[in-house]
Amino acid sequence: DYRYLLSARLLAGAMAKVGQPGWLYYVALTPAQRPASWPGTPHAYDAALLFGNAPEANASARALGARLRGRWTAFARHGSPEIAGRPAWPASSGSSGEWMVFAEDDVAQRAVIAQRLDLLERNYRRRLP
Repeated sequence: DYRYLLSARLLAGAMAKVGQPGWLYYVALTPAQRPASWPGTPHAYDAALLFGNAPEANASARALGARLRGRWTAFARHGSPEIAGRPAWPASSGSSGEWMVFAEDDVAQRAVIAQRLDLLERNYRRRLP
């Protein structure tokens, strides 16, 4: 979380400060989407889903990967991850901004894992000169 999610949130905040959009996402596999031995979504598992390289993924997790891939493709083509007929994915302003949570359904949520990221950000900022 410290290296990747916090840095993504800080980057989205920096983008907002200069008037540019940034989009944040979080993959939260439900128990029905992951092997029973997994306590949650493994680090970087979104990459395996995104590139279709997740042999243990069931149909629901593969569908999540296809939706994520569609969003990335839309961003590459048009500069925005919006897709007609899919839930809106608002640009984030950083710490209090929106995240798209990919799970059984995709939903935009504010303050995803905010308490954890707020703590990490406070620790990070204390280290700055």
